[in-house]
Amino acid sequence: MHNNQIYSTKITQGVRTYFFDISKSEQGTLYLTISESKIINGKFERYRIFVFKEAAKNFADALNKTLSLFQTLKEPHHLNEKTNAIRKLRDVKKDI
Repeated sequence: MHNNQIYSTKITQGVRTYFFDISKSEQGTLYLTISESKIINGKFERYRIFVFKEAAKNFADALNKTLSLFQTLKEPHHLNEKTNAIRKLRDVKKDI
């Protein structure tokens, strides 16, 4: 952890790693940094979102609402013939 970091945790999913860090600025303001790191063409690329304490509740509310909806959505049906055939076989096995 860096000197200004108060808390840090990470999750890795496939080729992506997500970091959630709480830090304190030089002025003493707390902020959350959400980072995504992944390897592209042999190099690490990192993208960050900064959420300051005064926006944290609204950010969390919007994120939770979006994640709740996200869980209920189904994948689009842009499937090729082979994928459709595999899906049909799986459906038949479920019925057995």
